[in-house]
Formats: sequence, structure tokens, C-alpha cells
Amino acid sequence: MIRLSSLGRSSILAATLFLLSPATGWAQEAPPEIRWDRYHGYEEVTRYLEHFVSTWPELASLESAGKTTMMERDIWVLTLTNQATGAPEDKPAFFLDGATHAGELGAGETPLYTAWYLLSRYGEDPEVTHLLDTRTLYIMPRKDADGMEVVLTGVMDYDPAELPRWATSRGTDGPSDIDGDGHILQMRVPDPDGGWRISNEDPRITVRRRPGDEGPFYRLLSEGVDDNGDGEVNSDPPFTRFSSNRNYPGRWSDEMGIRRGDGDYPAQEPETRAVVEFVHAHPNIAAMESLHHHGGVILRPFANLGDDCFPAIDLAYYDAIAQRGREITGYGYVSILDGFTAAPEQARYGAQVDWGYLALGILSFTTEQWRYAGNIGPTGEWRDPTPEENMARNDREFGGDHFRDWTPFEHPQLGPVEIGGWIEPSIGNPPPELLEREVMDPVTRWVLHQAAMTPRVQVRDVEVIPVGSGARVVATVVNEGFLPTNVTEHAIRAGLARPVSVTLEAGAGVTLLSGQGTRSVGHLEGSPPVVVRELFPALTYGGGNTATVEWVVEGSGEVEVRAASQKGGTHGVTVSVGSRAGGAPR
Repeated sequence: MIRLSSLGRSSILAATLFLLSPATGWAQEAPPEIRWDRYHGYEEVTRYLEHFVSTWPELASLESAGKTTMMERDIWVLTLTNQATGAPEDKPAFFLDGATHAGELGAGETPLYTAWYLLSRYGEDPEVTHLLDTRTLYIMPRKDADGMEVVLTGVMDYDPAELPRWATSRGTDGPSDIDGDGHILQMRVPDPDGGWRISNEDPRITVRRRPGDEGPFYRLLSEGVDDNGDGEVNSDPPFTRFSSNRNYPGRWSDEMGIRRGDGDYPAQEPETRAVVEFVHAHPNIAAMESLHHHGGVILRPFANLGDDCFPAIDLAYYDAIAQRGREITGYGYVSILDGFTAAPEQARYGAQVDWGYLALGILSFTTEQWRYAGNIGPTGEWRDPTPEENMARNDREFGGDHFRDWTPFEHPQLGPVEIGGWIEPSIGNPPPELLEREVMDPVTRWVLHQAAMTPRVQVRDVEVIPVGSGARVVATVVNEGFLPTNVTEHAIRAGLARPVSVTLEAGAGVTLLSGQGTRSVGHLEGSPPVVVRELFPALTYGGGNTATVEWVVEGSGEVEVRAASQKGGTHGVTVSVGSRAGGAPR
């Protein structure tokens, strides 16, 4: 039984037909070598993940974070790190997920590509090698695996009566391919009271009617007929009352009986709960990215709060990291409320990006991949492309393949209509041959940049100074990462951030004389380059990125100095006292 909770629009049927066409190159069987010019089915993705683990067992492991709603498919999480340099949980970590919404197909491909990119380049690419040696990446390629299979295969094998009331509603009168051309497009119906007119710039484009406009005017409907005899065409197409990206326990709201965060309660949906439980079970996660389609924009909190609710230091860190993301991807960068929401009353509640920041105190981004047309305005601001801009790119780069000219058709109930318009997946998802170049490669590099910005605590130096029959042990601890060990100022204010601790463990023959065995050194600032400090002065807060701790010991033997940070990992150095001095990391 397949849940359609993320499909949401009748145009998803057009997506199904488009993706099943031979031109997409989608394959159910895994090819001998991984190709990135196709969309992959769930079973194929599973085989690839298993192949990664068997090919690179020292770098990759696989586990299930839960089961999907209807088909009980495993929600896979791939853990990537060099296990020879430390256990995954002892390193700062980054969490990446994709395919929150079933129809956003490219968002389910990039996480898989990211895993392959890291594994196949380890040992050859210095940046990749350093990242896997020092960090852990948790990758969840497909949250809504059930819904994505519906889009990819067109198979809707479920009984609506078995679905939870919050999941979906689907009747019998939905869109259909009435002219038999293999696509479910739109119907343009002449109507003097219609809300649409032909664009003055391009007669192929239909735009919304405004006061004072001159006709002709039209109604726009999805292609189809009156299947259930109620006198209306497409009166009950597939739609959803639920969005998994409104089901997170961060600013979820059911104000005044109007559900603004979806579901009856936060983390109700198994797919959402899988993310929540996995992230909570891995407190070393310092940053998180959720991939969506489309828009070509990097989104940050808040979805329903203004920027005045941000501590200035946190906003500065967001801006500093996202600036590099803009350079890598060419995307815009906005807050969800101020730059991605049409009106305040349409604010989103229960969004994953807000949950990550507010409930966990970590940096959390959502990236809307795939820019069909230019989304960057003349002064550098992000904006939606106009229909005319989309059409211009379609003509210029795709030979017009993503649009069907309006063609007269005699409709059995409506009479003369025109059928045509956009082949929807071309706008929402890239043609498969463009996936790697325009989406997966740049977004992967943006993801790796985020992972590399996480804090990283190291015991940089341990000095042993002989004193009588013992010694002073002086350790210097440093945060080598860009982000502070608390990650956000909000984490400190909300009591979510644990201070860095430094522990001296005395071996046989050594006695601790003074100084507590475990000492708290507070939170360590990050290590941003000078240019970043100049651009973002707020980053200069705090007491620096190093701390010095001292103990006095007696005897002869070994001691270990170990620094531990919840988000910055753990690192230890063992030194000898008494007979000789020296140190080695362990």
C-alpha cells in the first residue's frame, strides 16, 4: 500500500507519464556501473547502498532508521567516515536527507550521488580524504520512498480506506491523458469570466488575469474528463492534507483548531519520526541539510519568525557559510519567511529547518535544487523566474522540448478546448541528462562545504614539565573547525550546548596530585579566516578557540589527555611522565 502524502498535485500524474517515457532513461535494474543520467527506483538505490558498503567497508556502513508508512520499506541511512581514524560517534557529524516530497525526484538522487562522490574519491581527492578522516556524514537518500515509487512507476497499489485520515484524499475523477499523446497537460477553456489570459510577450504562455486586462480569457484545467458524472471535470484529483515537512517538533502549531503544522501531533508520520529519532540518537550531529526541488535557492530559518529572533552571531555564521554555497551553486539565499513565503498568513509551521535550529541548536539548511531559469535578480536577490524566462530557457537550451504547443481538441463535455502547456517534470525536475552537471555535482560540493564547517576539537599540545618527583602536565586544546563547539548561540541560551571537557587519566604508577581529573573549558570559538572576521564582525565573540588546562602528577608512567565535545568530537594524546616526556595522539 503506497502513501501519497507528499504528491499533493494532480500534475503528478503527468510526472509519472513523463518519467516512464524512454527518454528519461529510468531503469528498474541496476546497471553494471552507476550512471547519473537517470532516476533510480527504490530497489536500485538499495542495491547501490549495499554495493557501497561491500566495496568500501572501511568507510561505509548501512542501517535502517525506520519503515515507510504504507509499504514498510526501510528508510536507509548510510554512515560515511574513515573508521581507522575513529568511531563515527566520536567525530563531528553532518546529516543529509533527500526526497521529503515524492515528486521532487532530483532531491532523492543527490544524496546518493554525494555518497558515491565521497567514496569514489577517497584517497585521491585531498578535501574528500580529509573530510572522511575527520568527520562523519549520515546520509538518508529517501525519506518518502513510498511516494517516490508512485511517481517513478505510476503504480498506486493502495486502498484509500486503509490510509490514515491525515495522509491523503483521492477520488475517482482525476486527470487523464484524453488525447493519447503520453502526457497529462492542461486544458485551456474559453470563458469570458475566466481568470487567465494570453501573455503579451509570448502567445504560448497563459498568465493570470488582472483588473483592466482585455480578453480573450480562459479557465485552466488539468487534462481529463468528468469520470464520475458529477458535472465537473477533475472534481477530485489526488491531493494531500498532509506534508511531512510540516510535521517536525519545531514551531509546530495547531492554533485555534486550524492545523498549521501538519498531522495530529509532531513526528506523527513514520518518515518524519525516523529523522527525528535518528538525529536525537546521534548527538554528534552539528549541522543538517535537507534537499528539495525546485527553485535554485538556499533556505535558512525561520519559517514563521523574523530575523529579529536570531542572535546576531548565529545569523552571521549562517550568512558566512551560505555565501560560499551561493558561489558554488549559483543559487539564491533567503530566510523561508521573508524570502520564500508569499504572505505572513501563509507561514509554514513544523518545518524541518526550524526544528534543527530551535530544538537541537544546530545549523540547519534546506536547499531547493534545480534552477530552470535564472532566479537571481539584477541586484543579486533571489526571485522566482517569470514564465517568459522559463520559456526562453526552454527554447534556448532544450529546443522547446519541455513545452507542448496548444492544440485544438473537441472535449466530450466542454466542447472546443485547447490542450498543451508545460510538461511538469521539466520544470520541477531536471531532464536526466542534466542531473549531474546542473544539480548533483554543485549541490554535493555545497553539502561537503557545510560538513567541513563543523567544529573539531583537538588536543594540540601536551607539555610535561618535571617538578620534583612528579610533573606538571599542561595541555592545549583547540577547536580547528569553523563553527564554535556550541555551534549556535541559541544552543547556549536554550541550554542545549554542552561545554568542552578535558580529562586527564593517569595510568599505572602515576597519581594525580592537583587539578580535577575532568575539567570544563566552556565553549570554544571557531577558527574562521581573517577575511571572514572582517566581513562578519560578530564572529569575534567569545574567549578564543583555544584553552589551556594544567594538572600536577606524581610518579612515572603514562597519562592520557582527552578532549570531548558533543558536537566537536573527541581526541586524545598519551604522554609519558617521570622517565621521559613525549606525546602521541590516540
